[in-house]
Amino acid sequence: MKPELTTIAAALTVITALTGCSPTTDVIPLSNSQIEQVQEQLEGANNPGVRYILPGDRTALPNLSGLDLDGAPIKVPDSQKQVTVINAWASWCPPCKQELPEFAEAAQDPEFTDVRFVGLNVNDELAAAQVISLGQGYPSILDIEGALLAKIPNIPPQGLPSTVILDSNGLVATTIIGAVPPGELSNIIMRVTQE
Repeated sequence: MKPELTTIAAALTVITALTGCSPTTDVIPLSNSQIEQVQEQLEGANNPGVRYILPGDRTALPNLSGLDLDGAPIKVPDSQKQVTVINAWASWCPPCKQELPEFAEAAQDPEFTDVRFVGLNVNDELAAAQVISLGQGYPSILDIEGALLAKIPNIPPQGLPSTVILDSNGLVATTIIGAVPPGELSNIIMRVTQE
């Protein structure tokens, strides 16, 4: 069965289980949380690598700190109380390089002036990473051995590309394993900024 069909079948199973599927005409109403979970599963069928996390289920991101590609200290999350997009990438990773222009464009979008963008450059050579990062428009933390990526919950330790979006409280609101679906980054970020 295709992953999309499996997810839809799972969502329908949840609905059936929650409504008590019986021959009576009684209907058990779904709570808002249950409806959101089913919607989340159905949306995930279109974007299987994208996972939205409900506010009550979010966890804090461990502090990620180090030096950026120019040697300046950088830390995520910071104390600014802003939505933060963290994209793990490497210069040797073709899907990473394909999606980087969309991140650079979003970082320059006036709609996201209050959103912080940070790259996490993993297992890369500094010179190669610096060349790629020139067009990004935001800093990247140098993660030479992948130790910082391995600290991020629900992201594979060597999963590139990967993206995490933190809400304004520094909690993990969205994880994206693999490349962001083309043209979807702005919508994914807006879901968090409009909460």
